[in-house]
Amino acid sequence: MATVNLSQLMEKTIFVSKKTKAVNLRRNASVTSDLLATIKGGERIGRVYTWVYGYDANGKKDESQIWLQLYEKYNNPSGFGAYVKLAPYILDEKSLRDQGVKTVDEVRKEEEEKKENENMTWFEKLGKNLGAGVKKVAPWILVAYLGGKAIEGRASRPKTSKAKA
Repeated sequence: MATVNLSQLMEKTIFVSKKTKAVNLRRNASVTSDLLATIKGGERIGRVYTWVYGYDANGKKDESQIWLQLYEKYNNPSGFGAYVKLAPYILDEKSLRDQGVKTVDEVRKEEEEKKENENMTWFEKLGKNLGAGVKKVAPWILVAYLGGKAIEGRASRPKTSKAKA
């Protein structure tokens, strides 16, 4: 999935992408912490509680690692939810979209359109909405017009009678 704001993942149920073989759930936000479970591609990971920066092997905070903490504990002896390290393409994009997650670009575009609409007069808004409607209806109007002209042309032709010999 393209870039998303991490805040959009909160409270969402995440699944392992079918393109990913498996992901490991850990006791803490570190690859050296105890392994709690391995979730295979296509399966449910859990519901996201929050995100945190990870820790390297020396226990130092590593801001290049982002971990999602889950509500589900997976028998975590610490009593907290399990952690999964966020990496490109590990999360199922369709399930996130189905839950309303949008990319940063989609959110930015919506905000720009909203801001643009806020600065418009009611007359400009009306024109914009009519313009969008005309684009959808115009082909059908053209078809109806041409069809009407064809029927009119056929109806105005004089009828010829065939003479019997």
